[in-house]
Amino acid sequence: MRINKVFSGCVVLLAISKVVISTHVYAADLFSSSDYSVYVNVHSVSYSEPAPIKQMIDSLEGDPIEHGEFAFSHNQIELGGSIGAWKIGVFKRIDYFLEFTSDTAEVVYLNENDLSLESGKVYQINLEPNTLESTGLGVEYDWSFPESWTFTQQLNLQTRINYFRAEEIHHGRLWGQLSADPETDFSGDLFLDYDYTEDSLLDRPPEEGDGQGVGVDVQMIWKPNEQWQLQFIGKDIWTYIRWSELTYTEASATSNRIQFDDQGRISSIPLLSGREWYRDVVQRLPHQISTSMTYQVNPNWGLKGTSFFYDKYHFPIMALQYKTDIGSLELEYNTKAEAIGIGFHSPIFFLRIAMDDHWEAAKSATLSTGLTLSF
Repeated sequence: MRINKVFSGCVVLLAISKVVISTHVYAADLFSSSDYSVYVNVHSVSYSEPAPIKQMIDSLEGDPIEHGEFAFSHNQIELGGSIGAWKIGVFKRIDYFLEFTSDTAEVVYLNENDLSLESGKVYQINLEPNTLESTGLGVEYDWSFPESWTFTQQLNLQTRINYFRAEEIHHGRLWGQLSADPETDFSGDLFLDYDYTEDSLLDRPPEEGDGQGVGVDVQMIWKPNEQWQLQFIGKDIWTYIRWSELTYTEASATSNRIQFDDQGRISSIPLLSGREWYRDVVQRLPHQISTSMTYQVNPNWGLKGTSFFYDKYHFPIMALQYKTDIGSLELEYNTKAEAIGIGFHSPIFFLRIAMDDHWEAAKSATLSTGLTLSF
């Protein structure tokens, strides 16, 4: 079992360098009042808690890592159009979500950098990947309300149904314990239960998977008066992706001597047991929930606070806005990721970039951009 290989494989796309397009940056759409439009949007956001994104891609080879227990990368590309209240688009999407113990990251780091484990320490191993590569179709409706409903006159509500045609998956869990002493490299017990289209652990020949499913997104904006605006964006608030006859592996490795070769494989396993077969699997994607409140200080300046959740992980964001005749400028700061961002929104174009450091040292990277042409 290649702990370091599956760890790095699950985060190989934790980089802004593979930018793809997303359907869920709504800024350009909110400005458009035309009945017909075509659009292309880009959204890519990646975050790694224990190490820079580039170091994660390099299997944690490099400088010492920090305490951390998760990493994710969401990337999407969409091209579509709208007629009246309806919008339809086709997309390509790649999602990587990786949860792990800090001990797991430490073992991978030490192994990748040819360093010894701390003698006598028991490392608690837990690695849970949830990755998906898919194409699909999204259908969105912009709801209107009767004029007699005073409360809804300043309410904008959009709901969207996504159809996923899933192509690749890694989903499951690797867990157990490892320890080291002067007489042996590793000893311990490891257990594996995971589903995949291409095996990253035991080199089972890849087979095509058949995954299809649906997802629901919701966006709501309410302006109770000229100064205040409340916004809710729920992406993947509900998903259901079903894989039929997907390849899977259940295995356990028990040993008083576990050694890794140069490729990261366990090369000495006195006792390995398990099975490889096929089963039906239901996959669900992590929620991406954003709630924000904006206060318009005067016609030009505004203050915005955002609470963004990726699954259970919270990212507070503060922003300063400035409106001009051609669009709106925004300067933001993500307090958890320690990332600074800048953005520009106009009726036809938007761009947002945020990072916490230069490329090779960045643990957080976001790029959103898009173009809408109305007729």
